[in-house]
Formats: sequence, structure tokens, C-alpha cells
Amino acid sequence: KAEEELKLSEEKFRRIVEEVADVVYSANSNGILTYINPVCPKLTGFKEEELVGKHFTSLIAPDWKSQVTRFYLNQFKRKIQQTILSFPIITKSGKECWVEQTVSQVREGESVTGYQGICRNISERKMIEAKLESSVQDLENFAYIASHDLQEPLRTVTSFLGLLEKRLAGRLDQDAKEFIGFAVDGALRMKNMINDLLSYSKVINRSADFKKVDLNEVLKDVLLNLDERIKESRAKITVGPLPKIVVDDIKVTRLFQNL
Repeated sequence: KAEEELKLSEEKFRRIVEEVADVVYSANSNGILTYINPVCPKLTGFKEEELVGKHFTSLIAPDWKSQVTRFYLNQFKRKIQQTILSFPIITKSGKECWVEQTVSQVREGESVTGYQGICRNISERKMIEAKLESSVQDLENFAYIASHDLQEPLRTVTSFLGLLEKRLAGRLDQDAKEFIGFAVDGALRMKNMINDLLSYSKVINRSADFKKVDLNEVLKDVLLNLDERIKESRAKITVGPLPKIVVDDIKVTRLFQNL
């Protein structure tokens, strides 16, 4: 009865392996393929018997073969039980196909007797990632050009305000000096906001720049940025004491400003 149950269990496991959507294979301790499930032709174009007896790296794209081989040799020497790696293979038709491969060591005691692997087709995912990367690059280029073009008129405004203040020195009353000061300060804050826009456009390609930020200072800057709109709408801003927290200062400034 025990033998029958074992046989049934093995048969059930084999059916699962043969019907799964991913390529499942076994290799000996030298990396020579000893078994591949029937899904193999769907992914690689090769029948199982065409690959059994070959090294598991035989399908790897030539430009990647040495890199992938070094990776696995390093992992195997360190006796890491399971590894996951993505790389392109060349199918029987000569097309490139990206796969994500999970390899586990088969051991008897401390000795590695073979390997078991699962290969999944991730070509569609890689295509989406490439499109996303291209879109991000386009966004960065746009933000760079936009920020550069927007800063030019600001430089002009700041420059002419400075010239005006010098030319009319001694003839300006206190209110006029304050107005010029407000205008220059507004232009400088606009410049900082444009630089923040450029930094924010790169956010997908960078990790957040976390540091301790005083939210009271952040809110003070935000209220200055929105000063005219607050006056026009006669808004009343009520603020209690705010903490210092570890955040990305650009994002938290935009958060308060949008609120």
C-alpha cells in the first residue's frame, strides 16, 4: 500500500510538472540536462530530446553566456541553495527570448548531486520595462528643457529688478523697496520650484532622498509660495506645532502645497 501511495504521489507530481506553464528541468552536478518537461518546445522551439544531454547554459545568448556562467559558478561555490536570474536565450528559430530562471541545488548531505531549474518567459515584461525606461528618459529630457527655458525669463526679471533698484537708488521709498524685494524673492522661489520639478522628474530612477526635515520650515516656504493666492481667496491658514520627520523634502513640500 505504501508503494502504491508513493507511486500515485510521484505520478501526480509528474503530471503537475508536465502541465505547468513554465519550463522545468533537472541537471546533474556538471550542469548537463537530464530531464525537461514537455513545455520546453513552446518556450525554446527545441524538443526535450534535443536538449537532454546538453549543458544547461547552451541556450543562453552568446553575449550573456560568460556573465551567467560566472554568476552560477559563484553561487554554487558559495553553496547558495536557490538563485534567481534573468537573461536572454536564443530559441531554435534564432529569436531572442528573455527568461527568469530559478535554480535550486539537489544535495545528499554536503555534496551537490545536481540541480533543478524553472524557466519563465518574461519577454513581455522586459518589453514593458524598456518602454517605461524610454518614457522616463523622455520625461527627464522634457523636464530638463522646460526647466532651462523657464529659468531664462526668471533671470531676466531678477536682473532688471536689480538694475531698476540701482538706477533709482535714493528715490525709492520704503514700500517700493519692499515691492522689489518681494518680486526678487518670488523669482528666486520660482527658480527653486523649477529645480524641484527637474529633480522630481528623476524620481523613478532614484531612491528617495530621505533626511530629517523640519515641517514648520517646509510649511513656511509653502505659505510664501501661495501668499498671493491666500490673500486673493482670503483663506485662513491655522497651523499647530509640526514635528521634524525623516522624509524626502521635495515630495513633502509638494504634498503641503497641493493640500
